[in-house]
Amino acid sequence: MSKARRWIRPAVMIGGLVAGIAAGSVAWSYFTTNGGGPGAVVVDKLNPVNDVRATFPDSTQRTVDIRWAATADVGGPNFDGYYVQRVQGASSSYVCSSSPTHLLALTACADTLVPSGTYTYVVTAVFGSWTTTGVSGPVVVPASALTTYVVASDSPDPVAGTPDPLAITAFDQYGNVDTNLAGTQCLTFSGPVAAPGGQAPVYPSAGSCASGSAVTFADGVASASVTLYDAAPTTLSVSDSSGDSGQVALDVTP
Repeated sequence: MSKARRWIRPAVMIGGLVAGIAAGSVAWSYFTTNGGGPGAVVVDKLNPVNDVRATFPDSTQRTVDIRWAATADVGGPNFDGYYVQRVQGASSSYVCSSSPTHLLALTACADTLVPSGTYTYVVTAVFGSWTTTGVSGPVVVPASALTTYVVASDSPDPVAGTPDPLAITAFDQYGNVDTNLAGTQCLTFSGPVAAPGGQAPVYPSAGSCASGSAVTFADGVASASVTLYDAAPTTLSVSDSSGDSGQVALDVTP
């Protein structure tokens, strides 16, 4: 009995992949196995910015203090910093001289010259291309309100019996001229006494005021004139019905 001769082509090993070629066709086989070995990986994380607080600490300054807790468990020296935004409704602005390209290393800052209004503050932490935020509760910067008058005389030593022009300027709690004050205001002038001969000081007329003197303001500034008769040092005070006041020292000469 005769035997047919068979040709067997060798298999070729290609990088752990066996390619068998026979009769013009290609068959692919893979080696698989289970195994294990040691390995290590470094994972960073950027936690949310916590405990963001915005406060209005001084009623005479348009300044809001912002503080927040440091973002922990982040890539150490690779951590970039923070920037802060003041938000009112749909509008926001970068504050504390910070921005996405100018980051703060500290966890506190002061937003100065803040207009009157109600705001929240958003603090954003930056780590490479990652960011995370924290938001404060609302903080109110009160509107301007008249708190005091500054009284200035054309002469600190007016002559008795001679009209002495005065400039009266209204200021708000932030130390700015209260330009909202306009129209007739009823002010009370006091301090100087009558001359020995009985002549009492002469102040602006009452006009439409039930008491005191009618003084007309424009953009927070008014002019008035008083005539004093007692030749002696004195203090002239000006006040309104709300208790806001101001004064000027005068040395009335004979």
